[in-house]
Amino acid sequence: TPGHADIQGNELADQLAKKAAQEAEKIQSIPIFTKQDKQKGAKDSVMVKWQNRWDTSDKGRRYYAFQQNVKNTLPKDKPSTEIYRITTSLRTGYYNLNFYKSTICPAIIDKCSCG
Repeated sequence: TPGHADIQGNELADQLAKKAAQEAEKIQSIPIFTKQDKQKGAKDSVMVKWQNRWDTSDKGRRYYAFQQNVKNTLPKDKPSTEIYRITTSLRTGYYNLNFYKSTICPAIIDKCSCG
């Protein structure tokens, strides 16, 4: 303002205020990431790595025929976790049945007692 012109302290304050305003405009253009954005990015990255590992791994190939995509949750319209576990065990052949037990311990007979 004209009344404050040529006053050394005011001129310096005006220059600093202009510089701060310019820097504030630069700061506003930088995208702000929330904690949720970072968590989602980390989760998505882990899921991509997990899927790549599942696609290229030698392990779990029998189960891969049934489930090609990795998931970290069960769909809500599917059976309970217990039913899902039993079904998966039966599909893959790793279950607490005599046939499977006999592959681990040959002393166990692979047929049931009823014949």
